[in-house]
Amino acid sequence: MVHRDGSREDKLAPLKKSIYSLSEMRPILPAACLRYLDFIGVLEDTTAGRHDLDKIGRPVHDESQRSWRGFNLFLKEDRSVILAILRGEFVLNGLSNARLRTLLPDKSSSAIARILRRLCPHDLLKKWAMVIAIISPTSVKGSSSPPANSSRCHRPHLQPQLTRKP
Repeated sequence: MVHRDGSREDKLAPLKKSIYSLSEMRPILPAACLRYLDFIGVLEDTTAGRHDLDKIGRPVHDESQRSWRGFNLFLKEDRSVILAILRGEFVLNGLSNARLRTLLPDKSSSAIARILRRLCPHDLLKKWAMVIAIISPTSVKGSSSPPANSSRCHRPHLQPQLTRKP
C-alpha cells in the first residue's frame, strides 16, 4: 500500500469480489483448500455407517457357538457378493439362491447357501420359517413374525428393504 505522503506499507487488505481480482486470488485459493482439507482430516467420523461397517467386518458366533467370519469389502469375492445382494432389481421379487447363482456363476449352490447363512449372524438377513429377509432398521429384534414386505414361499427368499436408520 502506498500512502499519500509516498511511504510504502505492506498490509493485508480484503480483495474485491470481481473477475479482476482472480489473478491475486490464484496463489491464495490452494492454500485455503489445503487448510480446509487439513481441518476435515482431523475430524473423527462417528456415523452409524462406519459402526455398521466395523460390525459386519468382525467375526461373530451364532446360537450354537459356531464362528462366522466377517465380510471384508476389499476382497473381490466378498464385495461381489454384497453388491449382488444389494442390486435394486431384487426389491420387488426378492432374491433366492437360484437368482443369486445367475449373478455369481463361479459359485455353486452350496457355496451360495453358505454365503446366505453367513449373512444371518451379522444381522444382515433374518429367516422366518421358509423366508429369508433383509433386516429393516425399523423391524423389532426378537419378533416371531416375518416382516410385512416378505412373502411366504417354498424356497428361501430374500426381500430387501430400502429404509435407512433415522
